[in-house]
Amino acid sequence: MAYQNLTRAQIRALIFNRIQNSNFWSTAEADDALNEAIRVWNLGVGFWKGRFVLTTTAKRCIYDIPSLVQLESGGVTQVLMPLRVAYNSLPMDPTSIFDMDNGYPGWQAQTTASAGVPSTPNTWGPIGCNKFFIWPADNAGNNGLQIDAIIRAPVLVNDADYINIDSSEIPSFLDYVNHVLMFKRGGQPFQSTMPKLANFLRSIGMRNAHLRAAGIFRGHMGDDSSRRQRPRRIPEFNLGRTTMGPR
Repeated sequence: MAYQNLTRAQIRALIFNRIQNSNFWSTAEADDALNEAIRVWNLGVGFWKGRFVLTTTAKRCIYDIPSLVQLESGGVTQVLMPLRVAYNSLPMDPTSIFDMDNGYPGWQAQTTASAGVPSTPNTWGPIGCNKFFIWPADNAGNNGLQIDAIIRAPVLVNDADYINIDSSEIPSFLDYVNHVLMFKRGGQPFQSTMPKLANFLRSIGMRNAHLRAAGIFRGHMGDDSSRRQRPRRIPEFNLGRTTMGPR
């Protein structure tokens, strides 16, 4: 991939090159729309990731990431969602609370010292976006949990701030920014940018197989194959008699 370090000033120039009557929008409006595009794209793709290490607490099975890790000054955590967890560099198997409740009743109280369970934590699962659990809990504590997680997208505050991204993604960013800015004009100009929004969402779907498989996403993109397999039936009028036939 051809990655580029594009600054906010460079991308803003591309934005104003895209839209007509650029004096209608301020630079602040263009910058806000760009940062929104970056955040929405990261929400769908999970592009920006980070790695950090926590120390296990004795007999604790549930960990709250924001209370344990602060990757940004001012007490703001950058972590959005854990993706992988390793115990002392050994990868742990992912699971869910539903599976644990059905397969191991009382698992929350089990530690590595309990009978009939592994001697080291080997399973983890998410609880919402910024909490996770491990099983069994580390009985002694003071061991390492290596977390790979999706982190917050960068916010471009100054003109020299940049994002390091595949150059092929930039056109879809510009499509989304164009769509957002046209909301200020409304009416037909805004309506005409709906295909640009679709292009942006399609670029997200190309990078996220789980999202692409979701029915709500396919329906929004007009690609619900199950709907095509069940064609709508409409009335056909013939000599005053109404019959139902396939469309």
